[in-house]
Amino acid sequence: MKKLLLLPLVAFLSMAYAADSRIEVHGTSTLHDWMMASEEATVEIQRDADKITKLIVKLPIESLKSGDGSLDDNAYDTIYDAGIAKGESIIFTLQSHNDDGTFNGTFSIADKKQAVHITPANVTSNEINGTLVTQMTAFGLKPPTFLFGVMTTGDEIEIKYSVNR
Repeated sequence: MKKLLLLPLVAFLSMAYAADSRIEVHGTSTLHDWMMASEEATVEIQRDADKITKLIVKLPIESLKSGDGSLDDNAYDTIYDAGIAKGESIIFTLQSHNDDGTFNGTFSIADKKQAVHITPANVTSNEINGTLVTQMTAFGLKPPTFLFGVMTTGDEIEIKYSVNR
């Protein structure tokens, strides 16, 4: 009986949450702008007063959806062609929460990593949101082309995030 009572407490204290988090990836192509989104991020967060001491956001790649199956397939093929296996996740790991409110951290997809400096637009006790601009090539991804190279995708992507605990 004691073990049954401890399980919910242990789960609560681990502070891993998926509720109400949303990640969007926005990009461009010669045909149209595009967006893929997911609400399946898991978030581990710990605080010490006004500072975040631990933040890990994990997003399964296949949870990103655009509403257009062929666009999704092209995006996944681009990722798999870069040597990233199915089932991998995009992970943000906080390295430091600076006195000026900025974050230093690392984005990783499998063995491909990029150090980032982020200025969140909003940090509250329950939510962190903002935007990060980066490039696909920073992760070893070749921007996709289609229709025999007539249509191309821009290298720059904008990641809009709202992570909640």
